[in-house]
Amino acid sequence: MGPERARRAAPPHPPHPRKRRPAPCASPRCRPSVGHPNSAGSWPDPPRTVPGRVNLFGTLAHHPELAHAWLSLAQILIHEGTLTDRQRELVILRTAHRRGGSFVYDRHRAIAGSCGLDTRETAATAQALGEHPWADGELALLEASDALAAGEPLPQPL
Repeated sequence: MGPERARRAAPPHPPHPRKRRPAPCASPRCRPSVGHPNSAGSWPDPPRTVPGRVNLFGTLAHHPELAHAWLSLAQILIHEGTLTDRQRELVILRTAHRRGGSFVYDRHRAIAGSCGLDTRETAATAQALGEHPWADGELALLEASDALAAGEPLPQPL
């Protein structure tokens, strides 16, 4: 049996979905300095042995349609929005705290410093708003985050 016959005998198999790697972000709006997941060294390595550790990207790797939808939304919210990096991190940290999203809170607490938040301000996102002297614009964002996290309408005027 010649090589041609052997090639015809074995049907080609599509690549296994777990073997695919996501393409690096090609958008110029991806800014590695703010911790984009495709940028090396921007995210701290999570502990591998923590019981109950959330593996967001591992889960997404097994669900390509969900991964595409989630990463498209994240791209818009994180890299194409109108908030500054500092404002964005304040909103993410406050919303994660209010909704009990410890995975998101811990991940964004780790990169908040590169967006202009000091450790005192980062910690204050998990406290009552009156306990920290927020600037008026930042206080409005945090109040809006609280209202939306509670399923309430935005306060007027905002």
